[in-house]
Amino acid sequence: MSIPPKNLQNNFNHKIAIIFKQKELIVKLNNNLAETRDRLLTRLISGKLSVEDLDIQLPPSMREELE
Repeated sequence: MSIPPKNLQNNFNHKIAIIFKQKELIVKLNNNLAETRDRLLTRLISGKLSVEDLDIQLPPSMREELE
């Protein structure tokens, strides 16, 4: 089995480390978003959080579905 030169191995390790850090950050952000969603849904369903006074602008695609 052939082994790549050290400089190629180091270059690969550096690039892959960046990708793994990005993946870790994305997983943390996704978990945070899921937790926020769950907390908001609970409050919305129970009525503890009102959205009546909010000026919510829906994207055109959603407005067409509601009409």
